[in-house]
Amino acid sequence: MERRHSAAEMVYGQHLRLPGEFLHSRRTNEELNTEANFVKDLRRHMESLRPAAVKHHGEKTPFVFKDLATATHVFVRADGVKTRLQNPYDGPFTVIKRDNKTFTVLVRGREVKVSIDRVKPAYCLNDATDTRNENNSLPSTSAPLSVPKAITTRSGRRVRFPDRLQVP
Repeated sequence: MERRHSAAEMVYGQHLRLPGEFLHSRRTNEELNTEANFVKDLRRHMESLRPAAVKHHGEKTPFVFKDLATATHVFVRADGVKTRLQNPYDGPFTVIKRDNKTFTVLVRGREVKVSIDRVKPAYCLNDATDTRNENNSLPSTSAPLSVPKAITTRSGRRVRFPDRLQVP
């Protein structure tokens, strides 16, 4: 009697497997024993693994100047929207009182409590700091300021520069 072959057996050289044959394959005891050992070793290894240490990226320690503990005068950061060429810090202002997280400074005759994050020490000459704190302007000198020569344009307009831009 002649044996009949399917088209798949002729093309692939073996018969096609049905889905049930994938689940119930015929394995020997030796193969099953090595797989059981593999699963036991894998479980033991996975139990020995520990998670990596957690990193806290959001916890930053603020920078605090060491000289703030002894500074007699400080600059205070100007928060808010800044205009062009505006100084990032105002001052120097006299320190009245220090706390753990705040400084009490004298600003235009008033005591103002400021966070330690907004201040930095001011290194000033002793003469200049006393006169500058009272009215928050430049210190006056004993010699009178020279009056600048009037500058005019070609059309005859008089040019006036602000005092802070004048060269003494």
